[in-house]
Amino acid sequence: MYVYISAPISGSKKDRIDKPCYVYETYGKCSRGLTCLFYKSHTDEDKNNIVNKDLWSKMEPMYLLMHNPILSTELKIRLRKRAVDFKHVDRICGSIDNMDSKQKTVGPSTDEDSVTIRSCEIKKVRFLFSKNKLFGFSFM
Repeated sequence: MYVYISAPISGSKKDRIDKPCYVYETYGKCSRGLTCLFYKSHTDEDKNNIVNKDLWSKMEPMYLLMHNPILSTELKIRLRKRAVDFKHVDRICGSIDNMDSKQKTVGPSTDEDSVTIRSCEIKKVRFLFSKNKLFGFSFM
């Protein structure tokens, strides 16, 4: 985001927080500039962004890793235009589908055969009888 006119933006943020900016304290530079909630901690009187050069030189690779998009713009455009070849991925997914199709199941799938139930998890039913008549039941 580019901020060319700083007066209206900074004027609307008079009530902003005066605490230090975490990004500036950690990396030595805050890319948000005047749009940052804590902009007072990393701007000078002329509303220019201040850079802590010692800290920034150490932390720049980490900052770029954490705050820049993972995919490049060129790759995003190629993906959007469907210009990337996914034949290798389709072949892998097809082999996984073939393995899954060998194990046909009908209805819900449970894990009773692979997971043993503990005795405390088994519900016990207590029947309430009086003179050989069933009045109800309750779970213990």
